[in-house]
Parts: sequence; C-alpha cells; structure tokens
Amino acid sequence: MFQVVSVTSNSSDSTPSAPYSRCGPDAMIELLPPGSGRPRQGSFGGYTDEVNDLNGLLETTFTHNMLYQQFSIQPARAILVTGPRGIGKSQLINSVVNALPSVSIFDFSLLESIHPADNSSSGDVSALKQTFQRALLTAPAIVIIEDLDVLSEPFKSIDLDRNAIARQLADEIRLLTATSKVCVITSCESMARLPLSLRRINIGEGDGFDRIVSLTMPTRQQREDIALELLKNVPLAKDDNVAHNADLRHAYAHMISQNTVGYVARDLANLVSKATEHAAVRSSRRTAQPRIDDPAVNALAEGVATLQIQEPASPALNWTEDFARASKSIKPFHADAGGLETKKPVGGWEQIGGYDAIKERLIKLARWPLERPEVFERLGIQPPSGVL
Repeated sequence: MFQVVSVTSNSSDSTPSAPYSRCGPDAMIELLPPGSGRPRQGSFGGYTDEVNDLNGLLETTFTHNMLYQQFSIQPARAILVTGPRGIGKSQLINSVVNALPSVSIFDFSLLESIHPADNSSSGDVSALKQTFQRALLTAPAIVIIEDLDVLSEPFKSIDLDRNAIARQLADEIRLLTATSKVCVITSCESMARLPLSLRRINIGEGDGFDRIVSLTMPTRQQREDIALELLKNVPLAKDDNVAHNADLRHAYAHMISQNTVGYVARDLANLVSKATEHAAVRSSRRTAQPRIDDPAVNALAEGVATLQIQEPASPALNWTEDFARASKSIKPFHADAGGLETKKPVGGWEQIGGYDAIKERLIKLARWPLERPEVFERLGIQPPSGVL
C-alpha cells in the first residue's frame, strides 16, 4: 500500500470525486509509503483511557468496517480531541496514529496552508481540498488537521474568514461516507469556541464531528505516569530527599507528581528539560580543569584535551540540585488550575498516638453523618456541616 502525495494534470477530466478519481492520460501521480516522512512519536503516558478510546475508534473504523454495516452504524469520520493548551493533544493523536499499520497519514496545518486569496477573505482552500482528495485515493487514510484553534473566537485574524474556512472543512467531512475509509482527526482547546458549522455533533450524518475525546487537567496519578515516560532515558542519582526502594525512576516520578499540582504534560516536559540543563552545567563545572599561570602547561593541557574521542558520561540528575531548582523557574502554564487538589490522606488513626477521646469525638462528628444518615434522620438531629 502506498500514499498518494500529489496528483497533477492539465486535463479537465482529472477532477477527483469521492471515493474515486478519473485521471487523464497526462496525469502524474506521486507515491510514497504510508506515513512516510512523519516523525515517530513515543508512547503517551497518563491518559490510558483516552488513548484506548481513540485507538478503539480508529481500529474499528478501518478494520471492522463490515461490522458497522451489519448493524447499520456509521464509523467515525471526524474525531475532535479537546483539552487545555499544553496538555498533550497532538502527542496523543500522533502516538495512536503512528501505531496503526497500513494506514496513510496526511498532516494539514490550517495556519500554514490556508493563505488569503486575492478577492476573498475565506482564503485559498484548494490545499485543503487536495489533501482530502489524496486521502480518498489512498484509503484507508487519516487526515490530521492541525491548528484548528485559529478558527476559534479568541484567535483574531484580519486576513481570514474563520466561518468560511470552517464551512469548507465541514463540507469536506460531509463528503466522507461509510465506505470511504477516511477519518479526520483534529484538536482544539474548546469546542464551544469553534464556528457553528463545526460544533454540530452528528454521528454518521451531516457535518461536524462524530466523536469527541476530552482531556482534562491531569490528576496526581496521571502526572506520575507522564513523568515516568519523560524519565525513561534520563540518568538519575540517589537523593536523600527521595524515598525509594528498588525503582529509582518510579520514586522520582512519584516525587514530581506530588510537587506539580496544576502542571500539564508540557510543563512536566519543561521541568525535566530544565533539570537536565542544571545537571549538565553542574557536571561541567566539576570537571573543568583549573588554569595554571604557566602558558606552556596550559597549551599542553589543551592539546591533550583535543585528543579525547569519547563523549563525557551523561550527568545523573538528583532532586535537590536539579529538580528542586528547576521547579522554581518552571511554573504551570494554567496557573489558575493549580493550588487545589483532592486526594485521600496517607495516614490513618493508628498513626496518631493518644488523644483517644478527641479521636472518638471526631469519628462521631465526621464519619457518622456519612455512614449512618438514617440515625440522624430518625432522631431529628441536624448533622454538623463543619468541624473547627
């Protein structure tokens, strides 16, 4: 199977029409293997359920198409991934799409490919049409629409009519049928900010998106899973401030998750990157040779240094000197989302010595209204709304 890159012809009979295309005798078709030229993406940690949902939608769309027809259910033609900026929407899409075998992948950037036309504010959308045409010729195929946020309300553009471009995209999605075996995947921060033509949710008919996959702010466990992926190839050193048993990487990932409330995937990646920079600078300072006043000795030392053919070993990162310092300069992008997180306390009653009467009273005030509400109702007693 190959991927159609471009179709050029001077003949008027070569206008593609879904799901087939007629090409004149002078048409030239350029072919590349599926997914050729796309950078490989690593696994995406933290959002296992969302990855499974997207993977399941794509797998059933391309491999179980007959099952959809048997039950008269339309496969997914357009999938929208939503979530805050920097949360990892593009990385999730790429990690799932690159794992699909024998599926052509077409990347289309609205910001780079849609140019203002001479006499129209809707822009030149021919590149968008050609991308869908190539996908139909190379089915099964996936069209990844990037920079969809340029069509949202907060994005101000004086050159493009976002409603006209959105209608064109919706028209291209509408032309996809159950037998086209072409799926569109895109992402944005909020669906509510998109033009009306793209906000319609119609499974299998009309325009708009068929399925929505939403990414929310990561929980502590999700931040730990993301950190595990980021630390996979990072050398780590033992640190007195990091409690660990056997797996040092899990211990560091847990420590990072405990100290990064409000961070998204991009913030965590910046934190690890900044910590690596601190470790590199720290290592270079320790290995730097002191200068001697004798010019002959310095010249000899520099000459010996040039003979070294091996790269110095990668410095191991520690928490105190690298991650703790990096956290002072790397702040969460969504600052308003940080500062509050619900989690179950680690300690129990058995870890508190003495104060038996106070513990018994707290149990009655806090736990009984939740565990025995019928008793309060039968006795006509209003349970306390708070304890100071």
